[in-house]
Amino acid sequence: MKLRTTILTAVTLSLFVMAICCGLAAQTPPGRTAQKTKPQTDAPRPSMLLADIAKNVESYKRKTVTMPLRLKHVDRVFEKIAFYDTKNVDIVFDYASIKRDPQFQSNFATIREGMMYTVSFVVRGTGALGEIAADLVKFEPAILDRLP
Repeated sequence: MKLRTTILTAVTLSLFVMAICCGLAAQTPPGRTAQKTKPQTDAPRPSMLLADIAKNVESYKRKTVTMPLRLKHVDRVFEKIAFYDTKNVDIVFDYASIKRDPQFQSNFATIREGMMYTVSFVVRGTGALGEIAADLVKFEPAILDRLP
């Protein structure tokens, strides 16, 4: 009987807290008008592609580029991580230099192939086969960009 009462109290309290939070989030603060927002698509549209960076590598050299990419593969033995853009062009990074970073470790613990990430990297140039040579700075799930 006590267990049932405790469970009912916990459920009631949870519903009450959720109702308050949703009610406060839905209200517009005083003095501000409600803004209409465009519905977001499943994946953010990149303003540039990896192929564009490879074509104009001289203008991007030694600059930090941030763009949405999907995770393709993680090689934990050779410490490589591969991403691809909307045109299925791959870019591979060596993550050995940043694997001690706490933010990297946090993101790496929950990494999933096929998931969209916001990837920042510094362009070094192109390789012999025309692929982009770059150093990974950071990556984080793209869903975090949509949270308030």
